Amino acid sequence: MDPIQAFRLQQIRHGGTDTSLVALRESSPSWGVAFDMFDKDGDGSLSYEESVQAFQHILGGKLAQLPSHKLREAFDQYRQLGYSGIDFKAFHQIVKDVSRYMADTPMWQKLEGEAEEEQQRQQKLDALEQRRPQEPDVYQICGIKKTQELKDLELKKEQALERARAAAKWRAAGQAVIESQKVVRRLGAARLASSVQRSTIQDAGSSGSRKLERAA
Repeated sequence: MDPIQAFRLQQIRHGGTDTSLVALRESSPSWGVAFDMFDKDGDGSLSYEESVQAFQHILGGKLAQLPSHKLREAFDQYRQLGYSGIDFKAFHQIVKDVSRYMADTPMWQKLEGEAEEEQQRQQKLDALEQRRPQEPDVYQICGIKKTQELKDLELKKEQALERARAAAKWRAAGQAVIESQKVVRRLGAARLASSVQRSTIQDAGSSGSRKLERAA
């Protein structure tokens, strides 16, 4: 059955039709197909993850690249309104806006990379705050807000400490290897000395036996 006809039948079963929604689906049938494909439970809305999958399907498949941060930003605007998912109207608008952004911004992939780096940096800052001992914060006590420069400096300090701790572990591991090699060499030398001593004793015994045989 044609996707538009199937949608109209579904609307009739639910007691009504939305002419503007039908018009949207008729104007962008492939978008409607993608929306329905990833609307797994058939409730007429998509989560963020489902929206990403539907958008990738429109772009050509799950390997298609898209500005996920821009898509997340657009999706979050609806979440701020209290919606847990988006209907086809919202999906249509987001796809249209993000597609226009991709067309108008040739460097969008570079911007996505920078946004990803910023997100990772912020995650490291958040992790640093969680690991920090619960000690009085002078800035907080004085009611002074930390600047971004100071936060970046604290992050660099923590990263330097982590590198120093990692280096210390590697040094300790290297020292342990060196000590084990020394032990192996000492054992090898002891075995060699013992072997030489046994060989010497055997040679001496053999020589004595030969002398006795000649004397006899």
